[in-house]
Amino acid sequence: MTNSLRSLNLNLLPILRELLRRRNVTRAAEALNMRQSTVSEALGRLRELLHDDILVSQGRRLEPTAYAQRLEASLDDALATIETLFLEPTFDAADQRGTMVIATADYVVLTLGPDLARRVCSEAPELTIQFVNVASSSLTALRLGELDVVAVPSGLRDGIANEFDSCFLFEDDLVFLVADDAPERTEAQMLGGRFAFFCADRDPSSSFEGLVLNQLGAQHSDAVRVAHFSLVPFFVEGTQNVALLQRRLAERLLASARVRIVEPETALPKVRVHLYWNKSRTRDPAHTWLRERIIESSALLTAR
Repeated sequence: MTNSLRSLNLNLLPILRELLRRRNVTRAAEALNMRQSTVSEALGRLRELLHDDILVSQGRRLEPTAYAQRLEASLDDALATIETLFLEPTFDAADQRGTMVIATADYVVLTLGPDLARRVCSEAPELTIQFVNVASSSLTALRLGELDVVAVPSGLRDGIANEFDSCFLFEDDLVFLVADDAPERTEAQMLGGRFAFFCADRDPSSSFEGLVLNQLGAQHSDAVRVAHFSLVPFFVEGTQNVALLQRRLAERLLASARVRIVEPETALPKVRVHLYWNKSRTRDPAHTWLRERIIESSALLTAR
């Protein structure tokens, strides 16, 4: 009898199972969709490897040896376990429970969140989607599995594209936002003014808008910094402050604050939001399902 699993070709085990089931080489070959000669050869190799006849002739029938009978009792369970291990797991969204966590800015939540929530409620009514603010610690949390996905503009986090799997979601323009009664100003004047500014962390360069302002050589100062994009217009309203904001969000909030949009005089970089996730989750069915729902919600933005 062999003492080492390494000496056994595991491809022989399904053949052994059928031989023990059928007690006949021909019928075993038919069940396996293999040539009879191949199954006969496999039986010979099994006899050699296991140091046992496995099946012995009794008249026209093959009967298992005592060792083969003991082997048969556990072979089915062992092979079922191995096959289950390597099969793609089944997935039904309706059976999903628990919470899936998305780290992003409130701008992305307002842009994609409502449609995504409707899709999740329809397909996975017992599942909770939790949105949390993206922060400097988000990538560490993504590595540790504390977050399912992170959605941020590309170019905002160094090395993120190399470490994590990703996909493009949508893009948006940047526009200036001023109070509706503010005097007309040139772009250069606005860039030298006081800003109402989104800043998730204490570091202003942690925002895409801050990077763009630096690229433009803006000599601005910040009148106020807030951790939510949706608050920015209210710190522009009734002031001489300026904001640089995503067009979709600015247009959505025009009815909520007394502000107006000023189109940039120069072409500004577009905000290109990407979804990032841990490479170990790429083939996970539940995670794949979540990403597909997010992508579907993003596709609606392009269609509009």
